[in-house]
Amino acid sequence: MRKSLLTTVLFLIVLAGQSQTKNFIDQPYIEVNGTADTAITPNEIYIKIIISEADTKNKISVEDLETKMVNALKTLGINTETDLTTSDVASNFKYYFLKGKDILKTKEYILKVGDAVTMTKVITQLEDLGISNTSIDRVDHSNLENIKIQCEQKRSKTQRQEH
Repeated sequence: MRKSLLTTVLFLIVLAGQSQTKNFIDQPYIEVNGTADTAITPNEIYIKIIISEADTKNKISVEDLETKMVNALKTLGINTETDLTTSDVASNFKYYFLKGKDILKTKEYILKVGDAVTMTKVITQLEDLGISNTSIDRVDHSNLENIKIQCEQKRSKTQRQEH
């Protein structure tokens, strides 16, 4: 009885083991790697502008520099309502009581321009006003998703031609 029960159990274990489906690793598959690239010119250039009273040795206030900057940007044809944003404001007021020095304010702006020529004009105009603490924060393209899709299509087309 024991032998027949043991034989039946072994038979069921072997049968259950053979009836399982193959997992992902056991199934045959093809792995394909590919790359595609394209050269694009960014049409969104973000300029970081920092206005500080310390740069003018506390002779011109941040508010005056800000007004001059906004007027200069408007003369260049830049819409300051949508393209100029304040990203940070700071002052050293907390150190005023400890050290007794003047309170200095700092404002940081992000300006979005459409091309390198406009960016150069902006930086030159700001330097003429005494605002020289500018840098490129980042560059981007407004149609980046479509460019990614086109790159993916180019990559797929190249892979099909290779096979």
